[in-house]
Amino acid sequence: ISGVAHMGAWLLLRNAETLPTSILSHLAQLYSAVLNFVKSKKGSKSNTNTPKSRTKSKQDWDAENKALLDGVYISVHSRTLLLASSTSGVAATSARSLPDTLALLLRPMTMHSFQPLPVVTGWLFSKGFPDSEKLASVLIRFMELCENALTNCAHYEWGLRTVKRLLQLVRAPPEGKATTEECLKVLGRACRLSLSTRLVGDDEETFRALVNVAFFSQGKANGLESGSGETGDEVDEEDAPDAQSGEAAEVPAALADSRAHAAADKPNGHRGALISQLPARRRMSVGMQE
Repeated sequence: ISGVAHMGAWLLLRNAETLPTSILSHLAQLYSAVLNFVKSKKGSKSNTNTPKSRTKSKQDWDAENKALLDGVYISVHSRTLLLASSTSGVAATSARSLPDTLALLLRPMTMHSFQPLPVVTGWLFSKGFPDSEKLASVLIRFMELCENALTNCAHYEWGLRTVKRLLQLVRAPPEGKATTEECLKVLGRACRLSLSTRLVGDDEETFRALVNVAFFSQGKANGLESGSGETGDEVDEEDAPDAQSGEAAEVPAALADSRAHAAADKPNGHRGALISQLPARRRMSVGMQE
């Protein structure tokens, strides 16, 4: 914490309740010394000058202008901050599992609800994706549709943890090729690569249909404008349905017609268009009548 206090950085303790109590107590002691020093400097008069006839020794000067941490005088920045996160899942009790010496220095806060769009937008922006907000909305809607349309299996998870693991596999296209369509294709390939291995057999066909229409339809089904102006449904060769697949072969062809009915100003229209093209045995799981 000495280096953090000297730079004025913020220190985050993730899953603080899992750290040894001795370490947390020592951190609390150091952070308390930092806070006391910052408070004393703010309360002292800055216009007090030392007479020229009286010169201070280096030790006296350090004692007045630096904080004593572990026996060493460290210059401290006033913007230093210590944060602690907890995954206990119990509201307003994250600070109770910490030592009292550290809990008294922290202000407990609990997140009851959050909006996933700003979070995913920030992740995509940090990866170098342009139009990160539009791409984030497409990715979030895709995850919501997967949660509603696919089988309710215990090992399925369509939340932010899955999105974060997914984005660890992707890299934004080069600057000259970083169009919205190319970015959607990158996300679609990552979805196929990382999520298809967890699917049960009954969900493979539905998942392929959702991936194709969400990421490989040149963005029109997602409420995004296409840069090339083409109207054909673009599907990767490895995802192209075979003529012998029966019902699965009809899905991508029917999905091409649904793009004309999906618009950006109708957030529920895209979802309805997607669900209406799902195989018949999956419509009832999302409230669709035959």
